[in-house]
Amino acid sequence: MITNPHSKLISFTCLTGVGKHIGKVAGELLKRTALELGGNNLFLKECRR
Repeated sequence: MITNPHSKLISFTCLTGVGKHIGKVAGELLKRTALELGGNNLFLKECRR
């Protein structure tokens, strides 16, 4: 989902290690991110226009 060209924003609640990976990939693709690292409440939503 991170590499999907239709995704404009990645919002994720995850473990720190996973968040670092998401941040790295999203940063290379210049995508906006909202990451809560170390949280327990998973929120994942894909929006399409």
